[in-house]
Amino acid sequence: MGNVIAINGRHQDTRMTVGLFNTQSVGSKSKRTQIVDFIKDENMDVLFLTETWLKTSGDESKCADLVPPGYKLRSFPRATRGGGLAVLYRDHLPVTVTSAFPFTLTSCELIQFTLTAPQHIHFFCLYRPPPSKQNKLLNSTFLTELPDLLDYCNLLRGKSVVVGDFNVRYDVPADPLTSKVLDIVSRFDFTQGVQEATYYRSGHILDWVLHREADQLIHSCRVNHMVSSDHAAVLCRLKVSRPKRKPVYRTVRDIKAIDRDSFKADVQDMLDDLGPDLSAQQLDDGLRGLLDRHAPATEKRVPSGHTSPWYTAVSDVLRDAKKERRRAERKWRKSGLTVDSQIFLTAKQLVTDIVQNAKEEYWSSKIKASTSVKNLFLTSNRLLGRSRDFILPTNIPPNDLSDAFR
Repeated sequence: MGNVIAINGRHQDTRMTVGLFNTQSVGSKSKRTQIVDFIKDENMDVLFLTETWLKTSGDESKCADLVPPGYKLRSFPRATRGGGLAVLYRDHLPVTVTSAFPFTLTSCELIQFTLTAPQHIHFFCLYRPPPSKQNKLLNSTFLTELPDLLDYCNLLRGKSVVVGDFNVRYDVPADPLTSKVLDIVSRFDFTQGVQEATYYRSGHILDWVLHREADQLIHSCRVNHMVSSDHAAVLCRLKVSRPKRKPVYRTVRDIKAIDRDSFKADVQDMLDDLGPDLSAQQLDDGLRGLLDRHAPATEKRVPSGHTSPWYTAVSDVLRDAKKERRRAERKWRKSGLTVDSQIFLTAKQLVTDIVQNAKEEYWSSKIKASTSVKNLFLTSNRLLGRSRDFILPTNIPPNDLSDAFR
């Protein structure tokens, strides 16, 4: 019962949650499933992804598979193999996203994600590849460019946070590179928020969350092990309430409730009254008036639809599996034993398998139930992330478009 209370309390919290995760490629279907599940479980508002390994074209289906209902994805792939940044965020958040900056940046990949309400908060997500003979990157270049980034942060209106995989061992302050980075960070009044190991192979802290304590922005910062990669995810709870989603309404008419005989009689009476010389405008106005009388327009709130369609069939089984996963994680983190780690990994994989199987069964049934080629293509296009953009003139009011096309 204690677990349930904790979970409910977390989801009732209105403070924004921002995450950071080095994916080491989102090419695996299992990993994409875990990322979506991770976003839902943590009620996350924004999740920054590094090392997505997505391509500039051809990965539309993977991108579609990464986006939970009610979220948007902005991907910034590297032109060459590897690397790449992306951000997933609630679709109602007022934001701007860019990868263009007024300073030179060659040692790392960087994007700026700005929340414009209720206050300006600038998130900078970077991925710094470790220098090697192949990429010809130098530590000295990063040490030259980092001050430019932090100086730019201080010039912006609002609050700034820099997150990402720095590939700098924060937990080894004696390391010459770490020492120099920390000196630069302190010089610009930033502090590092991640205090737990994030890189499994070495046990070091390579993922950083830089913020200014004077901004009073970060409420808590913790490491999460629910998603499989060579890095653990980082979760930050902000001292800012998330903007509320505005309800969406649409105008509807109960056409099926119209008495056809009565409607036909009224149409005939209208035509008799107007006579044979009626204009198109008179006919349009008359029919609109009859429709308003027989099926008056009403405002109906549109459901948010933020629950995946396959979820209902496995909700109970999935809930129990997640409880076992949380129980296994707590035991492993308390004992640190290899056997408990394996039990946790098995429990984590079980949750992933349940979700994947449910999704596969749902989409298989949708394809089998397609009664026409059109429905089949609509389903396949949704699965593959294909969308058709309808480009309409922006200088003409929507209600006047039909007249403009005459």
